[in-house]
Amino acid sequence: MTDPNEILDADPESQAQRDAQRAAQLRKRFGGRFGYFRDRKQTGAGGEAGADNPGPGSTRASGIGPRPQAGAGSKRARPDAAFMRSHPAHLLSLGFGTGLSRFVPGTVGTLFGWVSFLVLNPYLTSAGWLALIVLGFIVGIGATGYTARAMGVADPNAINWDEIVAFWLVMLFVTPATFGGQLFAFIVFRLFDMIKPPPIRWFDRTFKGGLGIMIDDLVAALMTLFVIALVRNYYGH
Repeated sequence: MTDPNEILDADPESQAQRDAQRAAQLRKRFGGRFGYFRDRKQTGAGGEAGADNPGPGSTRASGIGPRPQAGAGSKRARPDAAFMRSHPAHLLSLGFGTGLSRFVPGTVGTLFGWVSFLVLNPYLTSAGWLALIVLGFIVGIGATGYTARAMGVADPNAINWDEIVAFWLVMLFVTPATFGGQLFAFIVFRLFDMIKPPPIRWFDRTFKGGLGIMIDDLVAALMTLFVIALVRNYYGH
């Protein structure tokens, strides 16, 4: 008599279903323990489906409500210059064009924040910088949230106004410093912003919309200043 299991094994569709079930069991078993970095929310509209970036058939949104339908405001994996010019909020959110970079836009935006600070610093007092940073943070909540909704992504890579404002804060407390000191601050901030260790990750996952986009970079800036303070205290300068 023919073994029913042999018949099932010969059926490609049944075999594919069993393979899918085994893969799902493995993801359930190991995803929580080893999925720390993999489970971060996807920031590109075309990214892989994950815990915070559901696949095409998922009904769960990516933290900012339902995804827009095709047409006006449809999701964009990579915005272009026309999209940026279509609204002042997009121009601000995309860091005056730096977010259009195809290569590490967050790093390019932070670099813009560094250079713009050096350009504006001779004309602004410490109080003026604090006022500009607070205003930039508040306006950024509305602007970045608007751009994210227009792109249909919770926290698009192209949005880097958050990096710019946060690094202004770092530079305000680092200055005066040598070029080496400023470069060290730049590197530490970028590492915190990219890796998002606790508590940055908690803020990143807890707060949504424009506030979520802005606040995790602010926390990264504060942690950068903390590290710099420790280094200065240890080395005595």
